[in-house]
Amino acid sequence: MTPRHIYYLCPDQNTPTGGILKCYQHVDYLNSNGFSAFVYHSTPNFHIDWFDQNTPVAYPNINFYLYLKKVVQNNLGKYYFRKWDIRSMLNSNQELYSKSKLGTKTILPPLSKEDIIVIPEFIAHDPSLKDLNLPTVVFNQGAYLTFNSYPRTTAPTLCKKENDYSIYNNNHLLGILSISEDTTNYLQHIYPDIPLFQITSSVNSKFFHFQDVKKKQISYILKKNQKDSLQVLKILKERGNLKKWEITPLHNIPQNEVGRKLRNSALFLTFSTREGFGLPPLEAMISGCTVIGYHGQGGREFIKEPYAYPIEDGNIIEFVKTIEKVALDFDMNQNELIKKSERTSKHLQEMYSEKREKKVLLQAWGKILDSYSKLMQTE
Repeated sequence: MTPRHIYYLCPDQNTPTGGILKCYQHVDYLNSNGFSAFVYHSTPNFHIDWFDQNTPVAYPNINFYLYLKKVVQNNLGKYYFRKWDIRSMLNSNQELYSKSKLGTKTILPPLSKEDIIVIPEFIAHDPSLKDLNLPTVVFNQGAYLTFNSYPRTTAPTLCKKENDYSIYNNNHLLGILSISEDTTNYLQHIYPDIPLFQITSSVNSKFFHFQDVKKKQISYILKKNQKDSLQVLKILKERGNLKKWEITPLHNIPQNEVGRKLRNSALFLTFSTREGFGLPPLEAMISGCTVIGYHGQGGREFIKEPYAYPIEDGNIIEFVKTIEKVALDFDMNQNELIKKSERTSKHLQEMYSEKREKKVLLQAWGKILDSYSKLMQTE
């Protein structure tokens, strides 16, 4: 049995974020294989423009007061779901409408048990989801965000589980999509009885591919763990051993520009902590950068020797020493280091190919649909 529509709930956030990119890619993969799938944004006419896409998007037809409220909050930089967002989505009289990048508008029926709703991990414990008696899937892209929506007004207790709401305990939950080995291990330990499907990732080969001409350029994500990145970069400056190297922060730029900067960079520093996967360092390695830094747990499956230089979380001095050592190696043996980066790029392109990502995702959805059919037979 095939659902009428599949909706991936997605934050109204128009800044480069791997989690948002993955929601759009999943919807594209599903639509290319006969499903009717949409990214669901809670603000009408909200549009992502930092990467090229023509993905079907659905919006609620909310009243003008709520629309203004959303606009004001978005202007304040509050991009994530609110409780009233969820409630407006669940209004049984609420119609949705979809709108493509080209502006084509389609009226969709209210949400029902004929649809599947894909919930992001960071709202899975929101009490407002208690009314969501619809077929659901949790797309967990960050194990360490699993309890972010847990009410913090009181301390959690160990003996009153029945008083806590969680989508993971809802009998309409069809399964969990996990983004990495680390997230899978985390979730299996908490919810061993819930069907869990580990999927994989890929990068856009149009923008992220190997380039053998490298500058003495070090790239990093500006907003990622700024306390540690500031220490590392200031120490490098104080020591003065990399005066011929250029530091290039990556922040709020389109995907094609990120790719260009990474292809030009010899080194990429990753300051990830408690990540579900960590797409930027993978993009950097496939672009031929030598990656140095934290794996952030989720990235340990590829930020490892001999492909990268993993650093123990918080070991600032070891981080600095490794950067200086690798930079010196580049100065003395540039061709050898570039050849090593090329081998790493080829390996990761095969391991994290778009073809494999799509295949694994569709296999997971095939099993989810088996659970959906069984649920429909009992309703």
